[in-house]
Amino acid sequence: MIPTGLVIRRATDADLGWAVQLLTLGALPGAPPREDAADTAPYAAARRETEDGGGAVLVAELAGEVVGVCQLIVFRHLQQRGARCAEIESVHVHPDHRGNGIGTALLRDAIERARALGCYRVQLTSDTRRGEAHRFYEGLGFTEMLFETSGFFEPMHPWYAPREPPSQHMMLLTNPYGAGLEPVEHDPPSPDMRGEWGHLGPFEFAVGVRSIEQAAAALRAQGVALRCEPQTIDLGGGASWSYAYFADPDDLYVCLTETRY
Repeated sequence: MIPTGLVIRRATDADLGWAVQLLTLGALPGAPPREDAADTAPYAAARRETEDGGGAVLVAELAGEVVGVCQLIVFRHLQQRGARCAEIESVHVHPDHRGNGIGTALLRDAIERARALGCYRVQLTSDTRRGEAHRFYEGLGFTEMLFETSGFFEPMHPWYAPREPPSQHMMLLTNPYGAGLEPVEHDPPSPDMRGEWGHLGPFEFAVGVRSIEQAAAALRAQGVALRCEPQTIDLGGGASWSYAYFADPDDLYVCLTETRY
């Protein structure tokens, strides 16, 4: 659950020393030092240029301390008749505060700002050498891809009425235990592609499982704590929906979900 009192706001020049420290703490192990918290002038220039373009450097403040940072860059694509696009970079959370939803809060705020600016696409960059999140999901067995497809999926068109259905890039990853992970990208983006279910609020995506108890036990065996014990909602007629939250290595909220009909 996101810590009480967390504030997401635009950075000022006074925050840049903290922000640079977060960049340093988030650097890849063994990488040569590239940041200098003693000289914040270049970072101040970058912040001003980012804001001049409509973007922002955002910080997460908790109890008077800057514990997270990200940069929202806004620019125009040649395609989509010169439409605005946003890119989110430099997402870092202090190691002492990871796994508490702070990264999720930063991303959510950045995405909402991009949406308010009319950006038709928001893209998040991440160094391909950051293998922790990849290893995390591979450790859960998500090593097989059943399919990957791009284009319009006509059976789903009624779901989007009255607006125009988006093109969808979909893939389905599975593990040997019956769990499925299905990332979907819409073009143009849907108004809100996050789920709004569950008593802890929105989550970034869900993992469908056959047995939520077994899935929870597998996570605990890897040292991953659930943010809540599995909850079950009676849907009537013998049907039910069970769910539980956890945070992945990128500090995104994930929902385990089990449905029974």
